[in-house]
Amino acid sequence: GVEAAGARGVAAALSRCTTLSELDLSNNGFGDEGAVALSGALEGLSGLRRLDLSNNQLGPGGCQALSTALGCLTALAHLDLSNNKLGVQVGLLSTALTGLGQVTSLNLSSCGMGAEGGTAVASALKMMTKITNLDLSSNMLCLEGGQAVASSLAHLRLLSSLNLRDNKMGFGGYTAIVQCLRQHPHLKDFWLEKFCLEGHSNAVTCVAWSPDGTKVASGSDDCTIKIWNALTAELITTLQDHSSFVLSVVWSPDGAKLLSGGFGAGGVGTPGELLVCDGVSGRKILDLNNEEHIDVVSSATWSPDGNKIASAAWDDTVKIWNALTGQLLMTLEGHSHWVHCVVWSPDGSKVASAAWDETCKIWDALTGELITTLKGHSRYVECVAWSPDGTKIGSASHDKSVKIWDALTGALISTLTGHTGVVLSLQWCPDGTKVASASHDKTAIVWDPISGEQIATLIGHTGPLRGVAWMQTDVSGHSDAVTRTRVSMLVTGSDDMTLILWDGQPGQELSQFRGHES
Repeated sequence: GVEAAGARGVAAALSRCTTLSELDLSNNGFGDEGAVALSGALEGLSGLRRLDLSNNQLGPGGCQALSTALGCLTALAHLDLSNNKLGVQVGLLSTALTGLGQVTSLNLSSCGMGAEGGTAVASALKMMTKITNLDLSSNMLCLEGGQAVASSLAHLRLLSSLNLRDNKMGFGGYTAIVQCLRQHPHLKDFWLEKFCLEGHSNAVTCVAWSPDGTKVASGSDDCTIKIWNALTAELITTLQDHSSFVLSVVWSPDGAKLLSGGFGAGGVGTPGELLVCDGVSGRKILDLNNEEHIDVVSSATWSPDGNKIASAAWDDTVKIWNALTGQLLMTLEGHSHWVHCVVWSPDGSKVASAAWDETCKIWDALTGELITTLKGHSRYVECVAWSPDGTKIGSASHDKSVKIWDALTGALISTLTGHTGVVLSLQWCPDGTKVASASHDKTAIVWDPISGEQIATLIGHTGPLRGVAWMQTDVSGHSDAVTRTRVSMLVTGSDDMTLILWDGQPGQELSQFRGHES
């Protein structure tokens, strides 16, 4: 509590302590005036190894004064300037920070530096190659600042602890950071911001990434679909054409339209809804069902070329539609219980369906002919997924197992056991080398689909998991970078009203997404 006047007295004392190695002046509130008084004394402490000036109401004037002093502290290893009002003027310190090549721990949290200040600090970080602990949390770095920091991380090869929480970096900054983190062999502790999409008033039942990774669509029991900017987490628009619960939402291959399915106004036992809407304006383009499905539409998906749509329903059928006109092309009949999932093969020649009759079926998408029935599960089958190369099919069941099948012969390749609850969702990673499953046992498991080895068990949710999805997108270390890198991540959704984002490589938890009310 020495404040500005006391800082002058401290400065006088420090002038006689030239061999000092550690100095803690935190929580004194001496402000810019005190920083100016102290700067001259600090310049004489060339052997100083640790300096804590946190929580002192330092502002732009303090930045300028300290920049000169810090330039003389070439032996400094630990520097804490957190909880000050440095703002964008933190850029004044960047030149001084560049010369602090011995610093191993740097704390600039809660300094209000913003995108501009963050970009300036990121430039200095590239020269501070001995840093092991870095805290830039709560600085409103936003997308630009986040990408700038990401570009600097490649130079910090000794980094073991990183905190970038609460910076509003959005998904663009987030993915850029994640890609860089994978290249750090010593990194043990890292915290990224919570990336929340808030706005639904009931349970979120389905989420889909746009093909380019810039938008997210979510469907809910509040009878709406919301489209979000994935880079900023801002709500773009709300679609209100559904009259009841939304169970399925998916983007068209070109990202221009949204396909959604769900309950009809009359609930179970009455025709469900199947809609196509514009992916930008949200305007309804087609109402496909027109009472063709006589029960809830549980799943819908586009053909790879975007010209056809397949839908599954609780009327035990799969239907194929012309995606341009909405004309019903064919009905695939053969299941004896509710069909919960339908997917196209990667080449668009077939569809696969999963039903509560304990089977999966593969159909010719051109003729409607049943090609084969996959039998082996002993309880309801909830989900079916083609491998990216089209040679294998995965299925998830209430019998707590995942099965991998040969998509050409229908032969069972492997059974993946390890879950202790029903398995509700399944998806292949984009390169086809792994599958991920989500279960009622509150975990997701990443598997080797051939050997059945459990590569990673993702533990973090406090409620049953309802969904799992791999996301792959292009990211760059900086907004003007020419070289872009493919990043793969997993998202799991749960009854605990959260989404957790995991690194798609080792299964490391990166962040929790919170905000749903139910």
